Order: sequence, then structure tokens, then C-alpha cells
Amino acid sequence: MSMADEEEAKDRVQEVFLRVFRSIKKFKGKSSFYTWLYRIVVNTCIDAQRRRQRWRHTFLPWRFGKMEDTESDLVLEEYPDKEDSSNPLSHVNRQQLESDVKKALQLLSEKQRAVFQLKIFQEMSIHEIAEIMDLAEGTVKTHLFRATQVIQNQLRGWIEN
Repeated sequence: MSMADEEEAKDRVQEVFLRVFRSIKKFKGKSSFYTWLYRIVVNTCIDAQRRRQRWRHTFLPWRFGKMEDTESDLVLEEYPDKEDSSNPLSHVNRQQLESDVKKALQLLSEKQRAVFQLKIFQEMSIHEIAEIMDLAEGTVKTHLFRATQVIQNQLRGWIEN
């Protein structure tokens, strides 16, 4: 683990404890404290990841790369390569796809979006999601199914191409 990773982890822990401190009055005991705390941890990490990705894509779309010989995953001043992925048209397509996915996610209800993100992006099991969200497993499956249908319908043009 690099020093930057350690500092990032410390920042996330501090942020989690601040969120817990600020919202402890909202804890109603409907779920276990562990589940409530875990949900705060997951949301804090997701938020941090989003901020980091937004910053990188906005200000430095190609300046972060990987070098095999270094300990750090981040190397500054790496310019785009000639691969298809760095092609300007490909970059625009990727941005458009990202925008379309975000729009599709906004069409979901709050619970559908949370279930979908926990399952797809966090790779949690149905049982884990049910515990965290305090829902029956069947309800989680229903939300996931409906969310998947909406996402597929919204991204149909991308799937067919």
C-alpha cells in the first residue's frame, strides 16, 4: 500500500465517523448498528470514488496511467497512446455512454438505484443487500429486475450497436 492509499483510507475513516456523529440521532434501531454503519461506509466510499473520477475525467482525462516499474499506480505526464481507446471519437463515445448510463440511473426509484448499484458496482449478494436495506430478499430481486429492465431499455441503442 502506498502512502497515498493510506492517507486516502484515513480520510475516508474520518469522513465516516463525521457522518456517523452527525446522523446518530437518525439511527432508529430498525436494523443492526453494524448494518447501519456499513451502509454509511459504503455510501462514503462510493461518494469519494465519484468525486475522484469526476475530478480526473474533468481535469486530466489522459494524464493518469500505469507504469509496471513503479510502486504507485499513478504516473503523471503520460500522454494518450495510439490505441483505439484513446481515439478522440472513442473518448466522445465513452463520455456519451457514461452520460446515458447516468441518465438511465436517474430514471430509477431511489430503492431500485441503490439495489442496482450495490449489486452491479459493489458486487454484493442479494442477501447482503437485503440486510443493508432492511428489505425482504424477494423485494430486492424485484427492484433489481425492474432496474435492469429500465437500464436495458434506456441503453438499447448501445446494446444493438
